[in-house]
This record gives sequence, C-alpha cells and structure tokens, in this order.
Amino acid sequence: METKKVKIDLNNQDSIKRMLAEIRLKKGRATSESTRKTYFIYLRRFCDFCDMTPDELIAERAIDARSEDIFISRRHEEKLKEFIDYLREEGYSSNTIATAAGAVKSLYASNYHSMIKVNIPSGQPVLEPKIPTKEELAQVIDLAHMPWHGAFMMLTKDCGISLQDMLSLKLIDG
Repeated sequence: METKKVKIDLNNQDSIKRMLAEIRLKKGRATSESTRKTYFIYLRRFCDFCDMTPDELIAERAIDARSEDIFISRRHEEKLKEFIDYLREEGYSSNTIATAAGAVKSLYASNYHSMIKVNIPSGQPVLEPKIPTKEELAQVIDLAHMPWHGAFMMLTKDCGISLQDMLSLKLIDG
C-alpha cells in the first residue's frame, strides 16, 4: 500500500497536545525531545498511511466506538495491524515496529479511546536446537587441534551430558 504525504503540523493537533500532556503526567516531567521526535515520526507515518490527521483519526474513532458492529468499532485496531504489516514489509526491525505501534496506541489511549489489545508479532524466529548428524560430529572431531579436544567432544557426545556440566567436572569428581 502506498502512503500519501499529509502536511500536518503535529504540534497544533489537540489530540497530540493531550498525548504529550499525558506522557508528562506519567513521567512527572517534560517529555524528552528524543521521545517527542520519535513519536512524531511514527505518528506522521501512521497519519500518512491512513491519509488523516491525528484529530481526524480520534474523531473517527469516537464515532466508530459507538457502533454495535464489531468490525466498525474495531476499525482502528485493523488500521494499526495494517500499518504494522506495512512497516514489516518495508523491512523495519521488530523493535522499531513496537515503538511505532506504541506511539499510535499512546495517541488513542491519551485521547480516551484505548485500543483493544493489538498483538505485535516479535518477528524473531523461534530457534530450535540443531542436533548435529553423526557425520557432522565426526567432521568436527577430526578437525580438533589437539587430541584431547576430540576426546572431550566424544566423551560429551557419548555420555549425553550437557557442555556446561562437562566443563564443570573435576578429576576428583570421578
């Protein structure tokens, strides 16, 4: 999906002013310039993605929230999910996507229209432990620089003991 550039002065949007005030109240101090810039970057991207200003998004959310049709009342959660998918397709990291989603959710929450939980997939692959084949083990043992390295690997393999347990063994243990 192609985003459209909307010229928005975020500082003059009432919804943004409420969000920044809310952040100040939570932190008990002024919003740092880096937080403000980061949030503004992703809010502007979200607004461009939706082709709406922050105030328009909040106004639409207020109307949608009153709908009895679940698909209308949760339309903005769907917009956020689509935005997350768009960022992922653009190659952004999981942390960047989480920051962008946090900025958007903060906008809605600080304007009294919190989003129902929107799952943000981590994007981190679940790594399964790789069990080497007999051939791979034989290759590694053959490449050992010192004979005792090979013996250590064979003993670890044959005993089925973890590397950490093997390394903690002392001669007096046996």
